[in-house]
Amino acid sequence: MQIRCYLLSVKEFNLEGGERLFDAAIKKIDAGRRAKLERLRSRAVRNKCLGAGLILQFALRQAINKEAGESFAEYDPVTLTETLPEPLELEMTYGKKGKPYLRDYPFFYNISHSGEYVLCAVSDSEVGADIQRDIWDGSARTEKIADRFFSSEERKALSALRGQEAERDLFFRLWSRKEAYGKLLGEGILAAASVSLIPGAEETGGRVSFLEWRKPPGYHVCVCGFRTENRE
Repeated sequence: MQIRCYLLSVKEFNLEGGERLFDAAIKKIDAGRRAKLERLRSRAVRNKCLGAGLILQFALRQAINKEAGESFAEYDPVTLTETLPEPLELEMTYGKKGKPYLRDYPFFYNISHSGEYVLCAVSDSEVGADIQRDIWDGSARTEKIADRFFSSEERKALSALRGQEAERDLFFRLWSRKEAYGKLLGEGILAAASVSLIPGAEETGGRVSFLEWRKPPGYHVCVCGFRTENRE
């Protein structure tokens, strides 16, 4: 099974009729996620949590049924709410750093969210996924992120592009790679802080492959997994 990526916009939950859609969509997610929703107070966070539950249900059903599909596809909550049957009940186990695993299904998944989108990646082996909204002002905030999480090689590469549009593109590309790689390892982004992930010169010993998309507009998406001969 290849890595399959599913992108869901949650903006419909904020449009006219969004509350009715929210209430209908809740019925299509598992009990564990419904309980999590009840503990959340922020509407924006609740929307993303519900969106994650919807897209995971859809992705798992495609995996279980071995349905053909694109490696990257976009969906909306209206369509999923109308088409999903009764939800699969999902029991989770967790890695040392809190990475979730499905207890009763032979699939791995990873979820990320940013802005108005939720990303879900599903595979038959370990996977890490990240989506980053491209918000750039060249401020000290982005410099602090680079100083803390980027390797010296990555910082040098960014400095060489200072003031160019390419600097912005590389920053978000590296950031999404860092997040996805840290989640693949189950260790978080700090595990990737000292590792250079410059495209084409990754310091991963050839063990990891990266899939990337610059969509939807204004976002960077990265998903990574171990190469077949290096799966653990």
